[in-house]
Amino acid sequence: MRVNLAIQIPAEAVTDSIILCVLCMATNKVEAPMWKHVQESVFQAPLRSLQWLDIYGRLSPHLIHQAGLVQLINLRGGLERIELPGLAAIIAYSSVLGASRSLSRPSFPYISVQTGGHLILQDIINPHTERFSSPHIPPEMQDIFRAQLTYVTEIEMYEDGIPISRDVLCDHRNLIQWHIMSLIPSGQLGSSHSGLYPLYEASRLALIIFGVGVSFPLPPQSAPLVTLARMLKLELQSYHRSVQEIPISAVSLYTWILMLGCIAATGSAERKWYINSMGAHVVFYGPITWYEFKIELKSILWLERACDQPGELVWNEVMCL
Repeated sequence: MRVNLAIQIPAEAVTDSIILCVLCMATNKVEAPMWKHVQESVFQAPLRSLQWLDIYGRLSPHLIHQAGLVQLINLRGGLERIELPGLAAIIAYSSVLGASRSLSRPSFPYISVQTGGHLILQDIINPHTERFSSPHIPPEMQDIFRAQLTYVTEIEMYEDGIPISRDVLCDHRNLIQWHIMSLIPSGQLGSSHSGLYPLYEASRLALIIFGVGVSFPLPPQSAPLVTLARMLKLELQSYHRSVQEIPISAVSLYTWILMLGCIAATGSAERKWYINSMGAHVVFYGPITWYEFKIELKSILWLERACDQPGELVWNEVMCL
């Protein structure tokens, strides 16, 4: 009641305390006991509890309060005008989380957990990381792949006991996911863009799958993996190329996309289509062993701890065709 009264007075509606209250109401809607309907994640992702993602990822958004939060922050002049320490970073994180669940673009720019300021991808890409390059996707998407490769290496180091600040991991994970969710769908970019980068949309969807499944691992109750698998299937069906017509320079990227779709489709009706498609792809291009297959996947983007088990299950299904 006090919040509603304050919002009606513009001078009081845009204070940090009111924004914090509305944030709590916008992101803490619990529709069922959180310990019920526990599902196993398809990916075996590490760091699932980093920044309480495994908890906050289960909370349903309150759309009315979320709209009000966006309005209040716009009235405040943007996240940069918020003075309460840590609040802008929390809102930015919440925006990335909400966008990942709803498959939409984040409402706010990303604010660093460490500094409270802005970060760009170039700040986190390891210059020693092998440059990802493909003529089939635009440079800004190639930078996201490079950043993910850097973050995957950081996860492996952290899991092996090498000290890395959890705040650094949070910032890198969240910033990369912000950029993934900010990629514009191909349908909004026009036919000329699709003609120039025919695998852009399939790569965008596969990056989201890797994001919500591996690097920004949402709880299985809220991860939209099956929805993404369906969207990716439609996109691959519209690619208008037979297996034999895929350019050699695109084979590894296409293999990786198809594998992410196979894993995301686990337990759904789409799984059979993906397995059959992967079978036809492997027959024409190889490889002949899971070890060789994994090397090809790692040349694009792969985290063994998270992806090996579901990936090998796909391989075994394909080998049974």
